Amino acid sequence: MTLGSVIGKIPLAVIAGIIISVGFGLFDKWTIDLFRNLLQTHEQQKRILANLAVTIAVAVITVCVNLIVAVLIGIAIASGLFVARMGRSIIKRKYFGDQIHSKKVRTIKNSTLLQERGKGIIVYELRGPLFFGSADNLVREIESVMNQCTYCIIDMKRVNEIDSTGAKILGQISKKVNESGKYLLISYLRDDPSLSDFLKAMGVYKILDENCFFPDTDAALEWAEDNVLTQSIELAGISGGIQLEQMDILKDFSQEEIQALKQKLTRKTFKKGEIILKEGDIDRNLFFLTRGSVSVRIHLPESDRYKRLITYSPGVMFGEMAFLDGSPRSADVWSDEDSETYLLSADDYHVLQDETREIAVKLIRNIALEMSNRLRIRTNEVRVLEEG
Repeated sequence: MTLGSVIGKIPLAVIAGIIISVGFGLFDKWTIDLFRNLLQTHEQQKRILANLAVTIAVAVITVCVNLIVAVLIGIAIASGLFVARMGRSIIKRKYFGDQIHSKKVRTIKNSTLLQERGKGIIVYELRGPLFFGSADNLVREIESVMNQCTYCIIDMKRVNEIDSTGAKILGQISKKVNESGKYLLISYLRDDPSLSDFLKAMGVYKILDENCFFPDTDAALEWAEDNVLTQSIELAGISGGIQLEQMDILKDFSQEEIQALKQKLTRKTFKKGEIILKEGDIDRNLFFLTRGSVSVRIHLPESDRYKRLITYSPGVMFGEMAFLDGSPRSADVWSDEDSETYLLSADDYHVLQDETREIAVKLIRNIALEMSNRLRIRTNEVRVLEEG
């Protein structure tokens, strides 16, 4: 600015040398790596080529026009590419209720019903921003599938941003689903106060049903499963509880064998919120749940909260790990509601084993079969999630 007259005295040959040096310097390591990666990484060639095209375009415009125009055009191209990528589907994964089940352990009969009718439950796991570029695709996807489904669960754990258009479309989805007599369930939204507060400010909460929000997807899935089972004719009259004789663990038992086993069982009831087992307990009781609901939880020291691992419904057993291996209890078990159980102590089992070995062997075999069935279900779920 101030030494123009002095610079004007520098020979042009020197200036040319400086310009050539600066020109070579423009070919930075990042740009060279783009060319190298373009040849080596076939899976990401399109994305690398797009970035390289922006770089070349800016360089050419800088030489042919000027730097300011080149920067503006480069920003415009990069923004267009970003919007195009964000406009793709926001759906990370989707699956149906006959493929993935909640953490609630149910009887074989109820599990079979969910296998048959779980197709009416669909879960969408979203990721990225929900804005005008991606929300329309989500609407079309949900509208196309809700003709066959009754319950739609939207997992928003990985949604990091929502704009006004995304908020409005979310309200439209809820309105359409509810008007058709179906259910829209949303999980994880309230874990992010910024998103939740924004939806409130946009008036979306006035459209959404207060009962549609769940802390996690598993809770929403369990609620949908309970509704499917409650509305099933086969379940009429059984939802309140189950007789000990009807439990899967006692299948193939004769009436005489059931009566012999009953003599070794102790009936015990628990109030809602009562702790049934504590982590570290050394008892080896096996429990048969005939009424109510209980959950296995572990304590999270860092947050001073409990995380639910699994929930048991009437007709299933729990406490089998310590019963079999004699190790201390690995987690707490709480009664979610007023519950009724029958427990078999390890000592009574040994007496049963001495008196009627056939009954003891049959019980252990059925315990193994039930544990195997639970493991098989979880294995199939892992396969579905990994393939998704």
